[in-house]
Order: sequence, then structure tokens, then C-alpha cells
Amino acid sequence: QRLAAPALRARLERSEARDAQDRRRILNAVVGRSPSEEPLEQHASYEAVHEWLKRRVYLAVYAAVPPSDDSVAPELQSVKEPGGWTTQAVRIYNTLSEAWLKVGNYRVALHFAERAHAAGCEVVGEEHAEVLELLSYIAAIHAKRQAHERELELREKVLALRTKALGAEHPEVERAQRDVANAHRHLGAGDRAVELLEAVLAAATKRVGDDSPQLAGIYDDLAEALKKQNKYARAQELLEKSLDVRARHLGEGHPEVATSHSHLAMLHMQRRSNKVSLDMYKKALDIRIQ
Repeated sequence: QRLAAPALRARLERSEARDAQDRRRILNAVVGRSPSEEPLEQHASYEAVHEWLKRRVYLAVYAAVPPSDDSVAPELQSVKEPGGWTTQAVRIYNTLSEAWLKVGNYRVALHFAERAHAAGCEVVGEEHAEVLELLSYIAAIHAKRQAHERELELREKVLALRTKALGAEHPEVERAQRDVANAHRHLGAGDRAVELLEAVLAAATKRVGDDSPQLAGIYDDLAEALKKQNKYARAQELLEKSLDVRARHLGEGHPEVATSHSHLAMLHMQRRSNKVSLDMYKKALDIRIQ
């Protein structure tokens, strides 16, 4: 038995609960409201659940497509190519993961991200750049779940594989080193984080010079690690350098300049400089609403 994609899509788009009471109960359950309340017109969770259901149906259809049938709808044709089904699965699982991450359901987001990674390894191997990006994404989900030991384990694996593939001085390896350092910071190992980030900063400065916006993110990460050690003066110095280099090279209205203002605002708040903090937050907001 075969379902054509256009017909399936049409059914999904016009499907509604036949009974108004059931519809109300389902919609309210999705967003955690009382079953008796009038359902909301829109909510991010509605979109996530809709996307999840749609993709689950698509996965079932993809898996069941006969590889010898030439009448399959065009968007399903790629599953007939070598690795085609698995490639589609990677994309679908990743889309599902991002949808659930967006609404804060880290457990489900992690489930689909891990399935995407497993499928990616099957197609191109664990050392492929896109598969390593998936592994970094999984590590980031663990960070949001406060599972920092697992985060560090995955970050170190990504670093080892990137170094093997690209060499120690490649920018992607530098990014992986920063991720490892930040995982140490999340675990409370501030000294180790600072040590690693100082080394990353020295290598990056040697590679791009000392006046490059590429250094700004490293300044930010190192400042965060220093704040954990209560070294606020040095942290402020680095965040001001980050703001300066971004503003000069990217322009005062660039979103990354707003990020620098926000970082400085947070630091001044932590140092009880509330007026300065408020001014910085206003500058960040002005840029973001332009």
C-alpha cells in the first residue's frame, strides 16, 4: 500500500479534531492549560507538535517507499538513491530536534538529535564535517540539560576528530578548543578553562593579528571564565576589547555589537554598577530594534 506525498500533505493540512470538546482538550493539553479553557489561537508548542506529527508520518512513508516504483512523488525520489533514505532521515530528525529544542523540551530534542547523528554516521562516517556539527549540537543540548560531564566528553571527542582531520591550527579546531574550555567552565573548572582559552587566544592572535573581530568571541569566552574566578577587572578589560573591535570592524549597529553591550551590562550588574548596566542594556536594545 502506498501513500502519495501530495495527498498526504493535503490530508495533514485539513485535518482537524471532529469533536470540538476533544479539540479543546488536545490543544490545552499541549500547552498545559485546563481542559475546560478556551484554547489559544496560536502557541509555539502547537507548531512543534504539528511539525513532529507531520515528520513522523513522513518518516513512515519514506521507509515504506518501494525502491523500484517510478511513480513515487518527486520529493520522495531521493530515497531511491544510495543512502537516500538515511540522508532524508538525518534532515528530518534534525528538524524535529530543533523544533523541540525551540520550545524547551530538551529530552525529546536530544532523542532526535542522537538519531540524526547515528544516521549521519551510517551515511558518511563519524569524521565527516556535518556529522561533527551534529555531535557538537548534541553536546550543546547536554549543556542546556546541565549534563556537563557528558557535554565535556562529547566536546573532547569533536576536538580530537577535528584535529585529526584538519590539523591543530585550523579555525574549526580553534572553535572546538573553545567549546572544550567552556565545558570545563560549566563544570566549575575555571582554572582549566582559563588556561585553555589563553592558549586559544594566543594561537588565534598569531593567526589573524591582534585587531581582528575574529578574536571577539574568544575575549567573551575568556571573560566568562575569569568572572567565575571573581577576576572582574580583567574580564571587563576583555569585554571592552571585544566591543571595540566589533564596533570598529562591523559597525556600531551590528548585532554582535549589541551582544558585546549585553555582556558588559551583565558584568556591571554583577559588580553592582546598576546605572552603567542599565545604560549598556539600553544600547543593546536600541541596536536590536533598529
